[in-house]
Amino acid sequence: MNEDNRETRLEIREEGFVFFDKNGRRQVFEEGPQSNESKLRQARIQKALADGYIGDQIRHCKRANGELLRADEVACELLSSLVESITEQFGRAVVGVLFLQLTIKSIEPEQSIRLHKSGDNSDDFSWVEGISMRTLDKRFSTPALREYGLLSLNADGCFMTRTLAENYPYTRLYKAAIRGSKDQWLQMVDRVETGESESKACLHFLIGLLLNRSTSFHEAAHLAMEHVNELSTEVSSVDAVAETLLEFCSSSTNPARLFEVAIHSLCQVIYQHGGYQGVLKPLSQMRSANKKHGNLGDIEILEVADKMRIAISWDAKYGKTYLRYEIDELEEKLRLHPETKLAGFITDSFPELHEDVAGKVSEVESKSKEGLRIEITDFRTWANAQTCNLTVSAQTVAVEWLVAFAECICQRRRQVAPIDEPADAWVNDLKTLKLSRRYRHYRAAP
Repeated sequence: MNEDNRETRLEIREEGFVFFDKNGRRQVFEEGPQSNESKLRQARIQKALADGYIGDQIRHCKRANGELLRADEVACELLSSLVESITEQFGRAVVGVLFLQLTIKSIEPEQSIRLHKSGDNSDDFSWVEGISMRTLDKRFSTPALREYGLLSLNADGCFMTRTLAENYPYTRLYKAAIRGSKDQWLQMVDRVETGESESKACLHFLIGLLLNRSTSFHEAAHLAMEHVNELSTEVSSVDAVAETLLEFCSSSTNPARLFEVAIHSLCQVIYQHGGYQGVLKPLSQMRSANKKHGNLGDIEILEVADKMRIAISWDAKYGKTYLRYEIDELEEKLRLHPETKLAGFITDSFPELHEDVAGKVSEVESKSKEGLRIEITDFRTWANAQTCNLTVSAQTVAVEWLVAFAECICQRRRQVAPIDEPADAWVNDLKTLKLSRRYRHYRAAP
C-alpha cells in the first residue's frame, strides 16, 4: 500500500463492502437487488443519454474553446496523465470507463460512480445503489466515443476488459490488475465522489484532451502545417507575422488565449537563439490562475530551471489597454518575487499610458531593491524590440515564429506549450490563414 492510501481499507462484511478512506470517512456498499431510488436514477441517466447528452457535450466542447467549465488543477493533471498514457496496447478502456463515470455523475450527481453493477436477479451480483454501467457503456458511451473518433474501443464496450468488471467497488483498493493508469483513474473517482473535483468540468476537460489527440484532429493539423509552411515562404518581417497573428486572433475563437500563444511562440524562437539569460517556462495552461500559482504573468523567464525565481515576466492583455488595476495587482504579486528584473504587459493595441498609470509604475519600481523595470507596450512594438538584437536575420526569426505558433496550436510542441483546451477550431482556421493585407504581396526568393 503506498503512502497516499496507507490509511484506507475495504472490509467485506455480510451486508456488503465497507470502505474507509484516508480521512476516516465510512461508506457502505450494500449487496442486493437494485433499489427503487437507484432504478429511478438509472432511468433518468438512460433518458438523458438516449436524448443525445454525450454528443451535445462533445459538440459544445468543439465550439466553445474559451467558454468551458474549468476543472481543478489536480484533476487536470490526473486526466492529462491518463490520456497521455494511452497506447495501442492498453489504457483506452480505463479512460473509456472514466468518461462514462464523469458523464453519469454530470447527469445524476447523487449516483455513486463506484458501483458499476445492478439487477433484480438474485443469482447475479448486484449493488443496491448500483447501476449497470456495462449496459450504458455499450448502448451510449462507447458508440459516441467511436462516432466522434475520440477513442478507439471495441464495439462491445469497455467492460469487455474483464478486470474492469470485477465484483469490487471502484475504490483506491480495487483489486483487479489493470493495464493502464489505474492509480490516476481511481484518484479521479475519489475526487469526484468526495466533491473535490466537479464532474462536468472534468468531463469537458477530458473531452478536450481526447479531441486534441483524435485522428481527425491530426489530419487537420497536418493540412494546417502544410499550409503554414507554404505561407512562411511569403513572410518578409517580424511586423508581417505580428500583424498576421493579431488578425488571426481577432477572427478566431478565444482570441485572448491565442494572443498568449502568439507571444509565447515568439519567446520560444528567441530562447532557441540564445536571446534570454535564463530558462523559458512552458506556456501556462488555460486553467492556471497567476495569483494562485505564484506567477507574475502568462510568459516567464526563470533565472534557473526548476526554481520559481522569475527574471522576466510578460502578461498578455488582449482587448484591454488601460492597466491601472493590473499594476496594483502586479505590486501584490511582486511580494513573492522581489528578484524580478522586468515585469511587462503586452496589449493587442496601443496602451493608454495616462498619468495615474505612469505614476503607479514609478512608485512600484522605486520600491524594488533589484532595479525592477515595468514595461507596458503593444504587441508589434514588443515583437520588434525582442528580436532586434538576435544574431539571426529578422526574416529567419519571422518565419520561425509563424511556424512555432502553428506547431503550438497543432499540438506539436506540448513540452513547451501544453494546450489542453480543444484546439480543433483553431486548427481549421489555420488551414486558411492569410498574411495580413499589408504584407501579402511579398514572396521570398527560393
